[in-house]
Amino acid sequence: MKKDKLFGHEFNLNAGHSKWLLFVLSLKWEKGCLDKSSYDVSLRGASLGVPEEVIYDTIARLVQGAGDVPNEVKIHSQIRRAKDHISAGHPTISVFPTHEERFPSGAVKEKPEYSAAVLNKFASSMVISQPKEFICSRSSISPSYVTSADVLACLYSHGEKVVIFTIYKSQGQFLWEQNLHPHQYVPEMAFEGVWFLTAPVDGSSYPNPRQNGKLSRRSEESITSFRFLLLESDKAESDVWLRALARMPLRIVAIYESGGRSIHALVRIDASSKADWDEIVVPHKPMLTTLGADPGALSAVRLSRLPQAWRGSRQQTLLYLNPNSDGTPILDLPQRPPHRDWCQWLRRVVADGEIVSAQDFNLFREATAAHMEDPEVIAALAIAREVCNA
Repeated sequence: MKKDKLFGHEFNLNAGHSKWLLFVLSLKWEKGCLDKSSYDVSLRGASLGVPEEVIYDTIARLVQGAGDVPNEVKIHSQIRRAKDHISAGHPTISVFPTHEERFPSGAVKEKPEYSAAVLNKFASSMVISQPKEFICSRSSISPSYVTSADVLACLYSHGEKVVIFTIYKSQGQFLWEQNLHPHQYVPEMAFEGVWFLTAPVDGSSYPNPRQNGKLSRRSEESITSFRFLLLESDKAESDVWLRALARMPLRIVAIYESGGRSIHALVRIDASSKADWDEIVVPHKPMLTTLGADPGALSAVRLSRLPQAWRGSRQQTLLYLNPNSDGTPILDLPQRPPHRDWCQWLRRVVADGEIVSAQDFNLFREATAAHMEDPEVIAALAIAREVCNA
């Protein structure tokens, strides 16, 4: 049996558990709905054999995330009542459309397919009129003041290398090295766009046994860490897809536009090997596919659009960057304090070699006056004093 870690738990996973996770996230977790959602989750979990401790821990976390205090006695009571209800042979509930709704022609389809109905239901509880702006405001780092190279520096560790492409079907035109940041070239634009291999590599080429031994530096033989999962959707409406991403209890470290229709989300899973990556991801493919994720992109070796680079005249715009994500849904994250944006703005100006005017320096000091003990403010002030003409 495989282990599930979506909620920070480890428990035996089967197909029913994946359906339960999807059902959990389809409900409203806000005051006024918590009792009903908790019981519905208990009922659905009991019918699918989800361990009681996992049902309890999940409900408690979501209740706490909604701003309430979990009542241990009450939650355990709901779980017991739900279990008794199922044992008595009563029916349960499901988030999925019926077979007739999904396949009106009567044809049986074994492969999971995207369902707009499921995605809409899943995303509907996030009643935010501007999901893009909401997600940007929850980014721990302001997307407005970082470059493509900055994004890479946040996502990769000392000694790691990343292959960058301006021609998709190639071995990559550039090898970015974390140790050399920021003193190296990173392409900012290409006619078809700029990509990067999400898994870091050692930079060497090896025979690829899946391509008759052809030398490659972008295959799994070159990879040093199977750290990420890429979620992208070109079928779902962008606002609905963003609302869904904001609800997912995943370690989403970056969200960015492709310069086209799709929006990419990079999820940290820290697999120890290709086999471990498959163990973690494969059981969730049906659920993710139903929600709109491109099943073809759910692979351990995957190219993605490089955030902030340009695809012709359209930018692959970064919307969210949180390299230390702990799996808390974006919906539950606090808004980024404004003084952080001021610090990042000042660092960007200095990094670009521009002069900080006396007027701008004074505006910065006024905006950060209430946070003078914040280490980020202290560091930004020290840098500014060295270069400003005040």
